[in-house]
Amino acid sequence: MKKIYFLFVCLCIPFITNAQCFVQLQHTDELCFGDCNASANAFPVGTGPFAYLWNPGNMTSQNVTGLCAGNYTLTVIDQSNGCVATATFVVTQPTLLTTNGNSGPASCATCCDGFAYCLGIGGTSPYTYAWTGPNGFTSNQPTIANLCVGTYTCCVTDANNCTTCSTFTVTFSTGINGQSSPSNFSISPNPALDYVSVNANFDRSTTSTISICNLLGEVLIVKNFDSTNMLHETINISNLPSGIYFACVKGSGVSSTQRFVKQ
Repeated sequence: MKKIYFLFVCLCIPFITNAQCFVQLQHTDELCFGDCNASANAFPVGTGPFAYLWNPGNMTSQNVTGLCAGNYTLTVIDQSNGCVATATFVVTQPTLLTTNGNSGPASCATCCDGFAYCLGIGGTSPYTYAWTGPNGFTSNQPTIANLCVGTYTCCVTDANNCTTCSTFTVTFSTGINGQSSPSNFSISPNPALDYVSVNANFDRSTTSTISICNLLGEVLIVKNFDSTNMLHETINISNLPSGIYFACVKGSGVSSTQRFVKQ
């Protein structure tokens, strides 16, 4: 948005020291917080040539760019007769554009029932949204659902084309859900080297699955079991690189996840 100031010769305007000259001033405001790309143009009236002084900055050209938000003073001198005209103006800026959001976990390492939301704050509304995520995921809604485990990026753009981005990680729930205490599910040893033993008890006989996943939620090892109410399984992890992994035990309507370290 451009603003035009008209300063006319008049005895009631104390900042014009000589009735033979005056200056018109045009300037732009910041569109995005902290951009420092506003500009101002001086249009003096008088005999000329003219000398210019913009402060702060001590700039001496007729037109100036790269202005940050703040208060400015322009002094113009008509060098043919020493006439001096001054004008002041304010470059404004919108508030900082930020995001307010959060994410909710999936119910298991391979479940795609997580969610996330991201709302624009500050800047100049209205806002548009652009989400990206694993496996080519995209969305233009502030709230997204049915998310698999992974990292999602939300970029918010306001009416002035200012943009800010935030990332949200959808994890998965840990602990025994809907059955006996989490102590019935164990991984040993932890840290482990070549093998881990996974033990779990179910309230009733059920078919079950053990999944070994990395931090990105990628399933690396899967073992399926026939109906049972107790799991005692040793899994070979010697081919996995050192790092942090998750073991997920899933039965009929219940799941549980624990973290372990591969040395």
